[in-house]
Amino acid sequence: MSKKIIIIDDHPLIMEGVKLLLANNENFKIVETISSWEKAWIALKTQFDILILDLNIRGENSIKHIERIKDLQPNLKIIIFSSYNKPSFVRKAFEQKVDGYLLKDTEKEELLNAFHTVLDGNIFIGSRVAIPKKGIPKRDEFDDIFIKKATLSKREKEIMPLIIEGFENQEIAEKLFISIHTVQSHRKNIFKKMNVHSVTELIKLIHNI
Repeated sequence: MSKKIIIIDDHPLIMEGVKLLLANNENFKIVETISSWEKAWIALKTQFDILILDLNIRGENSIKHIERIKDLQPNLKIIIFSSYNKPSFVRKAFEQKVDGYLLKDTEKEELLNAFHTVLDGNIFIGSRVAIPKKGIPKRDEFDDIFIKKATLSKREKEIMPLIIEGFENQEIAEKLFISIHTVQSHRKNIFKKMNVHSVTELIKLIHNI
């Protein structure tokens, strides 16, 4: 049975180009081509095997939607298909646990290779994709971070983003309508649970800088 593919991209010529590359291919079938997130959420109610995803859909960063996509379809393989070739973009994409990254000038052989690679459970990076200096993050590295975050209390999960954004204890207390002593206590617990000793270390851990 052919693997089902969905494309989310707002460039009709790109979608037609991918369709042409896969024409008459018995192993892979493009079932949906979507050009907006409104339509995408409807289409993603159906199960697919591979998502070909542009980084920018009508001016909106696609990275922020990957977590929701994964929640809807945990087994869906996501391949970024973009003209953006900056190391920072590549790293951000893999931080969100995408399965592959291809440039839009990729050729048929590389595209098919990417499909087979990600379906086998491996990461695929296009031959001309700019690799971040620190490399592609390992998946277990981020799994470990998420496990640590999961041990935080509900209040600690509210406070941690504010700490990262640079708010002082008094400011956080005012925002959350709690005492400064409560904030100080939560801050101490957050640092302990995340195994860091400063805001700088916390930021580096979360963003893996």
